[in-house]
Amino acid sequence: MRVAPLYWAKHTDGFPIDPGYALGDVKAFCFFSSEDWAWTFVKCVRQYHQATDQVVILDTHEPATQSDWEVDHTADVGRLLALCDKVARAASEKIEPEGLFITAPYERFIIDPPTHLSDIPPLMTLEDIKAEIWRRAEEGVSW
Repeated sequence: MRVAPLYWAKHTDGFPIDPGYALGDVKAFCFFSSEDWAWTFVKCVRQYHQATDQVVILDTHEPATQSDWEVDHTADVGRLLALCDKVARAASEKIEPEGLFITAPYERFIIDPPTHLSDIPPLMTLEDIKAEIWRRAEEGVSW
């Protein structure tokens, strides 16, 4: 079954993008409704980390650049559901075929995280995101 695609951003080392802003102590996996928004978010997160001296350091000890990030996507419902299950349960492991390195399980999910704190949408549980993926696939609606 197909659904409107969801995108995610990861560092070339496999680490998913971290919003960098406070979501409490909750670890949230970020999905994006478009590739453009994913890249906009990558740029904003990089600027936030640089402004707060939290730059991502590579093996070369140089700050991460935009070319150090990748955006992937799928419109396959089964793959999206499996990805959600994997990131919610993985700990210190690389998950395939996405090539994501998950350091600790994700407790929540967010679609189209904002670039500033004032507009953070509700965070979804694993059950919420899976239900939303199914609903949109069945109804044929975009994100």
